[in-house]
Amino acid sequence: MIYYAVVYIPSEEAVAFRTMVENSSIGIFIVEKEKRSILYANSSLLDMLGISRTKANDYLLKSSELPVTSRLLTNQDIATLNKKEFKKFEAEVNGRHFSILAKSIS
Repeated sequence: MIYYAVVYIPSEEAVAFRTMVENSSIGIFIVEKEKRSILYANSSLLDMLGISRTKANDYLLKSSELPVTSRLLTNQDIATLNKKEFKKFEAEVNGRHFSILAKSIS
């Protein structure tokens, strides 16, 4: 196996942004669209879905491995996303209602 790593000290702005996102009461996540893998999920989202950070890291939050009742966006929803604007979705997960704003970033 060959790999490389880049070590850097993040800027104060990057640290502040990361802290704001991680401490937000709003669930925030980043998904790799083709594989439907969740690359990042903040603590609020994991709490909303009842997933521990350890469990999330164990299986890299493969969306296809989550129970259907835990999927916030369907394949059809994801296919409609674009880079220009946020699209609003509504979802019912485990008896809880979620309003979701999403857009593509690539």
